[in-house]
Amino acid sequence: MTGVAANPALNLEAIGPHHFDTLRVPIVRGRAFTPDDRAGVLAVAIVSADVAARTWPEGSPIGRRVKMGGPDSREGWWTIIGVAAPTRYRELGAARPTIYLPAAQFLDTAERLAIRTSVRPESVAQAIRGHVEAIDPGVRVLRVATFDAIVSEPLAQPRFHATVSGAFAVTAALLAAVGLYAVLAAAVRHRDREIAIRIAVGATPWTIRRLVVAEAVMLAGIGAAAGVLGAVVTSRLGGEPLPGASVADPAALATAVGALLVISALAAYWPIRAATRVDPIVSLRA
Repeated sequence: MTGVAANPALNLEAIGPHHFDTLRVPIVRGRAFTPDDRAGVLAVAIVSADVAARTWPEGSPIGRRVKMGGPDSREGWWTIIGVAAPTRYRELGAARPTIYLPAAQFLDTAERLAIRTSVRPESVAQAIRGHVEAIDPGVRVLRVATFDAIVSEPLAQPRFHATVSGAFAVTAALLAAVGLYAVLAAAVRHRDREIAIRIAVGATPWTIRRLVVAEAVMLAGIGAAAGVLGAVVTSRLGGEPLPGASVADPAALATAVGALLVISALAAYWPIRAATRVDPIVSLRA
């Protein structure tokens, strides 16, 4: 086992038996808590996958025991019965290593109640209050809030950053598209005499169009490859711009590269289409 000094601080969650089903947190090994995990029976615990990988890298944590405090702590032992997928509870930026204990073995009263419903939460709020008070008249439900409302505050700043970053990204993409179109269109127009000669010696307009568009896409592809390489290097040097986001996200890079290649093809096709419709004799005399 990893030395005590090297063990990370763990996030502690005291939960009910249906916690993982309600929040849809997968149990990747072992089992979840059940109503049988109550006071007076074997004290059990579930750890997150990052805790299991760090503490028992070469074996299964199922059946191992943990306790709170140092080696001389008089706290009781908790037997591990399951491993849960890493989940963000206390902060959205990163998953924290977590140990879960049954609330029935750790708390006298649950502090929070999570409910999944297929109807509007506001329509069941009163029923929830009445049900809780019927179980324990001394307990009051002080606040009922939707999950969206709970996470809206910590997500406000990341959403603002995402909006601003998206606006700059769209502006940059439009400027790049306009610049790319202008450069390629100008390059095609400067080849009017070459195009006229090719047509004069027997080349078909379709062959010339295909050749010019292929060249434009190839040049754009080289530039896109350099841009992807730069994005990958930048993502390794800097951190994540937003929680769960990456500068080198494959889907984002593929979308950007595809858009540039399409713009390149259009930028080359329309001018070359017009150029191949002109009488080659007129172009050569110009």
